[in-house]
Amino acid sequence: MCCEKEGYEKLYANLKRINTVLDGEQQREFNGWVYRLAKAKKQSEISSMPFTPKREIG
Repeated sequence: MCCEKEGYEKLYANLKRINTVLDGEQQREFNGWVYRLAKAKKQSEISSMPFTPKREIG
């Protein structure tokens, strides 16, 4: 359980780091994409496309 907890902590730290470079709308889009990945029970339910913001970053 210890290693699993550390893995989740690293995961959330990485998600937080990604969110710091996105603006508000991009954060909402990205967080929605992550939420859909987490809710998917089968790989076939996951879009094969990686996250791509509607607006360019930067």
